Amino acid sequence: MTFYNIIFGLLFIGAFREVIFALGGQPGWGTPDWRLFCRAAILSILVFSDTIYTAVVIEDKKRTYSVEMKLLDLFSFILLSFAVVLLNPVSNDMFEVNVTGTLQQVVHWTRWSVEAMFWAILAAYMLNIIGWNRLMGIDRIMARHRWVKRVQPALAIAFTAMTVLALLAPTSPLLVAGRWILLGVAAVYLLVFKPFVCHVLDKYVELRPLTDADAAQIHNWPKYKGKLAELDYGLRKDGGWLTLYPAAGTERGRNERYGAWQGDKLVGFSILGDIKNDAGEFYVALHPESIGQHIGREVTERMVARGFENLELKRIYLKVREHHPAQHMYAEVGFRRGAKFQETVNGQPVTFLKMEITPRRSRLERMIAKIDELGTKPATTPPRGQVDEAPAAAEASDKTSTSAALKPPVTPLSKRDIDAPLSGALQSAS
Repeated sequence: MTFYNIIFGLLFIGAFREVIFALGGQPGWGTPDWRLFCRAAILSILVFSDTIYTAVVIEDKKRTYSVEMKLLDLFSFILLSFAVVLLNPVSNDMFEVNVTGTLQQVVHWTRWSVEAMFWAILAAYMLNIIGWNRLMGIDRIMARHRWVKRVQPALAIAFTAMTVLALLAPTSPLLVAGRWILLGVAAVYLLVFKPFVCHVLDKYVELRPLTDADAAQIHNWPKYKGKLAELDYGLRKDGGWLTLYPAAGTERGRNERYGAWQGDKLVGFSILGDIKNDAGEFYVALHPESIGQHIGREVTERMVARGFENLELKRIYLKVREHHPAQHMYAEVGFRRGAKFQETVNGQPVTFLKMEITPRRSRLERMIAKIDELGTKPATTPPRGQVDEAPAAAEASDKTSTSAALKPPVTPLSKRDIDAPLSGALQSAS
């Protein structure tokens, strides 16, 4: 059980306790307190969903639980502890502390109501969760699902709006409606949003530098069958790709080798080999049980991005068998088809198709390059105000040379010549 599970398990018990009290469980209450119910239910859902989510991320997916993430969790615990106390500020709350007198002084000094403080704390909590997810690498994981990154900022904005309503219009019907709407949103957050994020995390493939232990595991993978049997040699120790492209590199160039991990399972590997003169050759292979799950494309896209962004390569190339269907996937990623050629593999002639990809430049970068290109072109006409004493070029016609020679010299205007008429015009205008 992690640090997160312990502290947030306590918070969930405290928040859910207030849900029961709001429904009539607290002595002396005759009818449910729906205002308290909405706030306590929203808090319970947020605490429960994020506790389960973090347990999945840290324990099941084996993501790194850094010191910074633990500090943010501690800050979240402090924020939500205050939120639980605000639900029931008398001495029978979770912490058995009566803060009624202190709250009255805070309300008097700040002019903030207890409900406004509650929503403000939830807004701050959401901002803290956004920071936690950034440290966890959610932007990289959800690169294909950009809407996911907007959900928690939207919730922070909604909680801020509720804070403003509680301050300016504490009896407004909008505030009442907002409580129930946010309760429904919180339910969707728990039942739809978090399961979807966990599903994406379950399928997410992470690239890690390949170790000797990883290579030994790959050498013992099951054999490819069917049409892929001809590629099985690439996995093996004798003559395989990991042997041809060792981590230490060769005289042909250096090699970058990465394992593709899905959780704690090694599902593939990839190589950028013979890196020299800003170019490298690309290889990718998958575990036989991982074929057909779109992992190959994801690994290819990641390795290409790593090659261009981290290694600053200018060209990545590969060779694929002429009949292999993977060439269509490579083309979709951005590889361009090149010439066919033959090569001997395991004593057999094989026809390969060469493909390559170069960094994609943005429109702005292309415009800048075009301007630079125009700026480096030599001038084809003489400077204005000067007369050429010699012909411009051997190919120039007599007519062009004669007209240039007959042009009167142009005397450049001085600053005084420009300023005099301009000052006169300004005086006339005034």
